[in-house]
Amino acid sequence: MAKQLAFTEGPAVDRQGNIFFTDQPNDKIWKYDLHGQLSVFLSPAGRSNGLYFDKQGSLIACADGRNQLWAIMPAGKEKVLVAQVRG
Repeated sequence: MAKQLAFTEGPAVDRQGNIFFTDQPNDKIWKYDLHGQLSVFLSPAGRSNGLYFDKQGSLIACADGRNQLWAIMPAGKEKVLVAQVRG
């Protein structure tokens, strides 16, 4: 498993206990579920690094490849919250 990952960071845990983390150089957000299964949650992922779950269950991601802050819905659809702050 580790051979497919380049540089991981930004772990966040959802309400169910699934772990999400980024692999920035490979432009992916991964999900490690309660059954020990690893899967790609979102790709491309804006070269996201920092992750956080908000009260509504959306995954907030710092998509630094686009200089944006995203809210990613549980189904994987992203919404830009902030774009291009001070260039």
